[in-house]
Amino acid sequence: MIKAIKVVNKWFTITSMIILGAVVIKLVDSKGFPVVKDFFVTSMTTHPNNVRVKGTMEKTRNCRPLGVSAFYRTPDNLPTATPLTFLDAEVDSRPSIEQSWGQWQVDVPVESRGKITLYVNHRCHILWDTSTRLTVFAFDTRG
Repeated sequence: MIKAIKVVNKWFTITSMIILGAVVIKLVDSKGFPVVKDFFVTSMTTHPNNVRVKGTMEKTRNCRPLGVSAFYRTPDNLPTATPLTFLDAEVDSRPSIEQSWGQWQVDVPVESRGKITLYVNHRCHILWDTSTRLTVFAFDTRG
């Protein structure tokens, strides 16, 4: 019985170390080696129900994009996913260089204010997807 407990304990320890190692590697991958860096909004125009932005960024790794998502944060600090539309030509994959992006349209509630956070997901390898927070910017469409 004690021998069986030692075997189970050994496998539990090995499995735990493998899982912990994978989690640490994933964190180092996304935080230490982001796919996109220096993402800046250089122009913003507001309309009653959307915000249009464009800017510059540097893509640092050659990974396949999976999508960009936008979250609207109200003055009460509640996050809500909101539609994002590429008004420029949507690019399947960008080269790994400094470049311009936009114009992108983020839909927001009519006559509102708050903050928008943009995220992008990439597939860099088969183990996991890499998520990068691009930017957070404030807006006010109340005119």
